[in-house]
Amino acid sequence: MKKLLLLLSVMFSLSLMAEIKVLSINGGGGYGCIANEKKGICYGNLTNLPKNLAFENIKNIEGGYRHLCVHHGDEVTCYARNNNNPNTQIPAKASNIKKLTVGISHSCILRNDDKIECWGEPNNNQIKVPTDLKNIHDFVAGSYTSCAVFGEERELRCFGEYNNRTFRFPENFKHIQKMAVGYQFVCVLRKVENENKMECYSRRNQNVVNNIPKDLGEIVSLHAGYYVACAKDVKNNMKCWGNANQGVPLNTLFKNVGKVSMQGQGLCYMTLEGDLKCHGVVSGYTPLILNKQDITKKSYSTQNGTCLKLKDKYKCVGLYRDQFSKHLNKLSSQAQIFPGTQNICSLDNGKLECSGRPNTPILRIPEGIVDPVKVEMGVSHACSISKNKKIKCWGNNNLGQIRIPRDLGNVAKFSSGANHNCALDEIGPICWGSNNFGESRVPRDIYKKNVIDIFSGGSSSCALLKNGEYRCWGQITEDEVDFINFHSENIQQLDMRIKYTCLLTKEGEAKCFGENNNEQINVPKINSKVKQLSVGFDHSCLVTEKDQLKCWGSNVNSKKNIIHEF
Repeated sequence: MKKLLLLLSVMFSLSLMAEIKVLSINGGGGYGCIANEKKGICYGNLTNLPKNLAFENIKNIEGGYRHLCVHHGDEVTCYARNNNNPNTQIPAKASNIKKLTVGISHSCILRNDDKIECWGEPNNNQIKVPTDLKNIHDFVAGSYTSCAVFGEERELRCFGEYNNRTFRFPENFKHIQKMAVGYQFVCVLRKVENENKMECYSRRNQNVVNNIPKDLGEIVSLHAGYYVACAKDVKNNMKCWGNANQGVPLNTLFKNVGKVSMQGQGLCYMTLEGDLKCHGVVSGYTPLILNKQDITKKSYSTQNGTCLKLKDKYKCVGLYRDQFSKHLNKLSSQAQIFPGTQNICSLDNGKLECSGRPNTPILRIPEGIVDPVKVEMGVSHACSISKNKKIKCWGNNNLGQIRIPRDLGNVAKFSSGANHNCALDEIGPICWGSNNFGESRVPRDIYKKNVIDIFSGGSSSCALLKNGEYRCWGQITEDEVDFINFHSENIQQLDMRIKYTCLLTKEGEAKCFGENNNEQINVPKINSKVKQLSVGFDHSCLVTEKDQLKCWGSNVNSKKNIIHEF
């Protein structure tokens, strides 16, 4: 199988940041978005929400637990798990918008005429707006609560499940300068005797109330998630406090902080240098730091683990990241790397080495492999090709995938599928191993034709004939047959996987065919030619001529490595 760079599920668009100033970032209930004026990229557990948003004049993106709203122009568009969700039922008079704000299961807009409109789940009265709010300075839709700062004396009024009475604000509670509304708590910056004082009030979470840092500077903004609050000062420093179990570092001084977003159990912020940093559930409790000046085009991915090449080393995430990091970071720059399903093998100055899932048969490299030049990897087996064009296979043999059926001559082409292999020597093409779908049964009529290349996918195989035709056998879907119509003269890369296939034409267009249970064949639209294509287990990536990396398909492990595009 032609394995190219197998790529990371990339989270944020660094190219997007470079083109236009970032206007909005958002961390929702296990997902988030980043947007400029025309496009938004969303990542994480979106549950049928769109990953790519395209609107004219995007002003802000806000996300709840399982819904998302976009403020664009003088309109708001919302998405949710299904079209009948009340979180998408925007009031007809939602116009003249000053601010969009979103809670767990409700959304609101503050209009320029100081009117508030809310929609969404009505269970906790958080969309029932009081009628006596006048001269509104700020408004926030919290988790199950909405709060407004209003009037000449800047009073605070909260409504919904956790209201003024629940929070037990003191009498004469006025002069509110800033506020943030979390889950069962409210934090405010209040002017008391001509000095600004930080105060938090909570129904239950005393960690937020009692652990306010005492060394906060001159505060310019407040932010709140479920159980954590953060304050940013005039010097662009930020500190957070509250519940440590949320995964956000507490009492840590964050420096050079630009835009900040807190929703649910996640915190994301842009640094003034343009880097992106996330903590909490939005990054799988593992801090995500993307430094745009460090990231290169090169990365490798197995089914459950991924490695990204930075300036001077690899950074690996997901399962077996420690094994992958230790392996890759000791290789020379000339090393060849071959990713498999849960393992990676490498050739470095003639030395063959494999790492990844412990105690797997692929790690037990047999003796007698001389001068290897290439490695092909299946799910639980691997094969090497030597300088003298001989093949040696090792690993799991439950389906005969490492038992070479005859004495192969000089092997010109070789490819491994999930549990089978195909080779081309002087006699012709031959396949062995799993044959549940006929993937190892080479059609008789192609023996008489001139085969010039051979490919193996998960449960399928293909031969490229000298006349430019492709002949395929095994588990080939109806859609996958379409790619056979592409003449070989127009194909520069072909990669087959378990149940789908992708190709790259010489005109720089990527196309995928086959099973689409994780949208792995839905190639995203791009504005430039593709120069490299990479197909993973059930996700794919491409690199454009502008050195942009775009990935699509399964994102099941996104909480540990959330990257979509850069």
